[in-house]
Amino acid sequence: MLRQFMLTVFAIMSLSATSAYGVESYQTDTMYRALIKSVDVNDFDLMAAQYHRDAVLVSKKKTELISQSFKRWRADGKKIAQSGGKAELRMRFNNRVINDDSAYETGIYHYRKLDKNGKVTFEYYMSFADLNVKVNGNWQIIMERNVEKSTEAEFNTLPEWH
Repeated sequence: MLRQFMLTVFAIMSLSATSAYGVESYQTDTMYRALIKSVDVNDFDLMAAQYHRDAVLVSKKKTELISQSFKRWRADGKKIAQSGGKAELRMRFNNRVINDDSAYETGIYHYRKLDKNGKVTFEYYMSFADLNVKVNGNWQIIMERNVEKSTEAEFNTLPEWH
């Protein structure tokens, strides 16, 4: 009896650990993987496809339509590519509330730029909160809020996700 109880407890703990370490799959994973890939390959059309056409970017001091943000991001991406460098994005989540057609997800992202030799020339960590909607079967970000700067240590406390 004790053995069966211990096996049951172990099974429950294993399932909880699997979820806590990011192995669990979420409906919005494909969208976030495409967003990460778009940064990695400098593909702003792929990136734009992950955002709703009316998406809004919210920061501490302002809000703006994501279409305005893309103007800056594309120009920056062009400079990075011309110099032979690249950008990278990693994300980790601390809260993911997902329904059939809407989601609220929070976490920390790590963005960095590398020169043509692979040396990091710029990087930052940012806490984020996203509101996402499912449109014609595809998930899209409708609101991205950059909450506050974060740290590498805070990023590393969150479960890995890929």
